[in-house]
Amino acid sequence: MTHKPENYNQLIINYVDSYKILRKTTDFGKIVSENCSNNEWQDRYSMSASLLFAACMASESMLQFLPKTPVGRVDHYSAANLSRMVIEHCMMLHYLTEDNLSDDEISLRILLLHLHDASARYRLFKGFNASDEDLDAAINLALIKGSIDDVKKIIRDNKLFKSFDQDKKSKMLGGQVLYINGLRKAAKLIGYKDGEFDSLYSYLSAYSHGAPMSFYRAALWGVNAIDPAAGQIGVAATALKVAEWPLAKSIIRMAKVLDINPITID
Repeated sequence: MTHKPENYNQLIINYVDSYKILRKTTDFGKIVSENCSNNEWQDRYSMSASLLFAACMASESMLQFLPKTPVGRVDHYSAANLSRMVIEHCMMLHYLTEDNLSDDEISLRILLLHLHDASARYRLFKGFNASDEDLDAAINLALIKGSIDDVKKIIRDNKLFKSFDQDKKSKMLGGQVLYINGLRKAAKLIGYKDGEFDSLYSYLSAYSHGAPMSFYRAALWGVNAIDPAAGQIGVAATALKVAEWPLAKSIIRMAKVLDINPITID
């Protein structure tokens, strides 16, 4: 029998409340996402529609495998992973739809994503040891390499890119940069306060990376798949709650920038 601390009942209430709120928000999100899929916009909004769909799917998956009430199997590990996924997709959505950007900055943001994608694909196929003897693989690598070179050329001609120092330019051309001004500034576009994003992101990431914080207390908590421990319920409730806020903000954001029927989440 799992030990039940004094606040066990309150943990259950928090879990159930967080589940219900995320359920409602996700259902709204799917409606907005469906409206997005029926229209065409310029590139950054099209990508943002895909990001909202992905965030809604991650949230829906969490709601599907977590029980409505915390009994039986409460997979807090997967919940933490999916919660982080929701945050990351919502952060990129806000980054791509930010207001008052110059044409050069909009272009550079998208170009860096193109370069990141092509560079990642190149490393992926190269990692499979494609050789000249494998003609299809070699051609594929050559095409991707050509795409990388083409994107880099366009980036070098971008006026905003030219304004950065050499160190920042080199990092961008390395194909590793997603956010021009860094992850934390992108997080602020959603509304995270200083330190808040770092705390949440580090905690949830521990479950993705198998870091000590994700398993050191498992035995102490009494983690199991039959009678969930207080720690399991607490982590799962946190995952549900921290996924809901950026998802709600992103739903409202997409409804606004794409002039979809206003959605109010109360």
